[in-house]
Amino acid sequence: MKTATSLITSMLAKLGIETKNKLVQHPAYTKIKAGKFLYDSQYPKNYIVRSKDIQWDFLDHIGIELTSKIEWLSDLEYKLTLMKINDDEQIHLKVGDTLHATIIDITHDFYVIESNYKETIKQTEVWFVE
Repeated sequence: MKTATSLITSMLAKLGIETKNKLVQHPAYTKIKAGKFLYDSQYPKNYIVRSKDIQWDFLDHIGIELTSKIEWLSDLEYKLTLMKINDDEQIHLKVGDTLHATIIDITHDFYVIESNYKETIKQTEVWFVE
């Protein structure tokens, strides 16, 4: 039984490494860490601008602008720490809140993150603009 468990664990670890390598080697991977991105084509004025260590989120449909520090934990994981909110009375976020995100898929048009904010897990497509 121990051998079967070890084999399964080893196979899952190998699969995780192969998936990570596949994502990091995708041609669009180089566009993820900086640029302009759309959250949803339904709301083209809701977008992200990301530099090396700062991310700005513009949520036009509710009039919110967020500024966060971005910390890359690995090639496919990052943490956002909220530094500034233009109107904190309209939103449940507070300065200092953190969001952990893992990139789980990359295409030529968008990438998919799985985010965790206060134990709420959500998957989101983030579309490349520039």
